[in-house]
Amino acid sequence: MSQRDATSPAPRPDGASHGLHPDDVRRAAALSRDALIPFANADWSQPAYGLEWSRRRTLQHMTSAVQWYGMCLAMPSEEPFRLRLLPQPVYSADHPLPLLLAMLERQAAVLSIVAAASDPSARGFHAFGYPDPIGYIAMGCTEILLHTEDIVLSFGQELRPPDDLCRGAVSRLFPWAPTDEPPWSTLRWATGRESLPGRPDTPPNWAWHASPTAEWDGEVKTRESYAGA
Repeated sequence: MSQRDATSPAPRPDGASHGLHPDDVRRAAALSRDALIPFANADWSQPAYGLEWSRRRTLQHMTSAVQWYGMCLAMPSEEPFRLRLLPQPVYSADHPLPLLLAMLERQAAVLSIVAAASDPSARGFHAFGYPDPIGYIAMGCTEILLHTEDIVLSFGQELRPPDDLCRGAVSRLFPWAPTDEPPWSTLRWATGRESLPGRPDTPPNWAWHASPTAEWDGEVKTRESYAGA
């Protein structure tokens, strides 16, 4: 079903930001720009680390995801609005990297402005639940941080995002995650990119909890959790 049954509980706003602010998605985009601009003259047709996508395609995915979140929140509805409906820009070698990074920053700014102007109780669509404004901010930050790392790692470098951004994203999207580990390692663990001592690895079919954490049912989410939703 595309929406909750009529007998399901009504949406319950979180009443908490999990330490995140709408401007945090701008911070994530600025971090991505600073991390990637040194590689402006490199070969962006090569695969990003751990992905079949090229580095350029990975950057396109980040930008499109943030654009999609902004559009979903601008007219919040729990009816499905799929990313594939959006026109996909062609990130060819003719487009210089600074222009592409500027596009990411502009889309992040749009999402930030829309989230700041939204009622905190607004609910939109995602395949993994029904996010509120801070949920969209957390998802935007997560997409940017993780895929920026995928690109940076492919160049043999590392990414070290601020603890507060990582902690906020983990707290909002992965309420089952440990709170006593480094925030960046925890975010990477929750998305199947890192092992944590004494804890089972996250399965490849991992998912996050897009709905407010007040609605979390206590189960670790996978893609199968939302099958048929």
